[in-house]
Amino acid sequence: MAQMHTYCDQCRAITVVESLKQVPAAIDHDAEMLAFYEGKLAKLPADSDEARRLRERIGEMATYTETAAKLFAELQANRRKPQRCLRCDNTDVEIPDNDHPTLRHRPCTGVLSAPFMIGGGVLHPGFYNIPHTYNVDGDLIEIGKKVTPSGSSPLPLWWVDEHVSEDLG
Repeated sequence: MAQMHTYCDQCRAITVVESLKQVPAAIDHDAEMLAFYEGKLAKLPADSDEARRLRERIGEMATYTETAAKLFAELQANRRKPQRCLRCDNTDVEIPDNDHPTLRHRPCTGVLSAPFMIGGGVLHPGFYNIPHTYNVDGDLIEIGKKVTPSGSSPLPLWWVDEHVSEDLG
């Protein structure tokens, strides 16, 4: 499930909210890319190296897209709770339409800009994050880890809650 920054009136801060609508958009984008690659493949000589690489990529993408669609359908079928702020469980939050939203800041008439998104790619194979794990209803079940060549440490939560480690342990 995708997570995005938003402003939560209850937290009175920028926080993280679930965004279930981002998943179908990503699946649709992957399907469009598959169609693009298939069109490109049709124009190549069948025995060329580029055609072989493209067929391999198409196969991988098709498998990934099919698996993602099945998992999302399962999530929707089993989901009981509404989308919400992952810090305080407030369900009256604005779900941004994109990864770089401008957020209403209700205490005043201004807006907040979030010019970055949650997540990111692996810049070096020795450094990566294992994300927090949530159940189908978005409840935190395991704190993620930051992994480096010299070891690992817990990823910070988006909020300070001294009871979380007790609840998970």
